[in-house]
Amino acid sequence: MYKTPSVALDLIALLKNEGFTVQRYDSVTTSSIYLKLDYGVANSIRIGDHKGKKRYKYRYNVDIGRKQINRHTSGEGWPRWYYPETELNALIRDVVKERKRIMQRYGQDSYWALMVQKQFDNRGNKGFWSQARLV
Repeated sequence: MYKTPSVALDLIALLKNEGFTVQRYDSVTTSSIYLKLDYGVANSIRIGDHKGKKRYKYRYNVDIGRKQINRHTSGEGWPRWYYPETELNALIRDVVKERKRIMQRYGQDSYWALMVQKQFDNRGNKGFWSQARLV
């Protein structure tokens, strides 16, 4: 069975191969690893070997030991997708498809401008992502 660091490394390589800008944050209190895609414009991924905290809702989740892919919409209407560590290629296909949908909606130039804006907005932020590093 994979562990979160090796899954994160594999996933980062796949994401970078698709042209994503990836920020990584390793939890201090758990084994979870979080990846922010294109400064958050393309959402974020949580990689964990345990249940996440209820108050945090990530679009994409890699659950170590999960048996199958599960896509559903939460009570708030936000789609949340769960993948076993053995289905990283399916996750990549979904992330790329979603990025294309966002680019079609806003236009490629606006997508890149939004990335720059989010990068600027997060600079100096003291929140959760302030300790993330660009990988």
